[in-house]
Amino acid sequence: MTIPKLLVDVRPIAENDIVRLSEHFPMRSTPQHAERLRRQQAGLAVYLIAWRNELPVGHALLKWKGAEDAHVARHRPGDCPDIEDLFVREEVRSHGIGTQILLAAEALARERGYKMIGLSVSATDNDRARRLYERLGYRDAGFGAYVECGEYVDLQGQKHCCDEVCIYLIKRLD
Repeated sequence: MTIPKLLVDVRPIAENDIVRLSEHFPMRSTPQHAERLRRQQAGLAVYLIAWRNELPVGHALLKWKGAEDAHVARHRPGDCPDIEDLFVREEVRSHGIGTQILLAAEALARERGYKMIGLSVSATDNDRARRLYERLGYRDAGFGAYVECGEYVDLQGQKHCCDEVCIYLIKRLD
């Protein structure tokens, strides 16, 4: 049985999107969305939001200066923007939304003349995402496994840190 693909509109965040994003992505807080908007306004990143019927269903942050993790930054070859925090709402996963977000990020990177793009993925427990990335041409950069420390704010406003063993993948854009 083939799962139907859902078409979405992938576009950069706008100021009036922040409230709806916070309502539909409860693990991401209003301050986090606002910070990503500020980074976009400063020209440091593009916060891509996938919309279906004017509801946000996914997002990713495209950082022009690349990965900020020290291990990756130390090994990264040349100019390589980084895709961070690719997320699709659970009820619409496996419908091509993650692919559409990644393709939009890649198109923006190509427009700016970048020859490669990268992202990290869990080395131990996110096989589904890793299969998607590899299907789209992302390959292990050969930097080895490393621990990525992530932060999120829960619904009560409490900050949490989570460590994850990751590997870095790169895709050639030429």
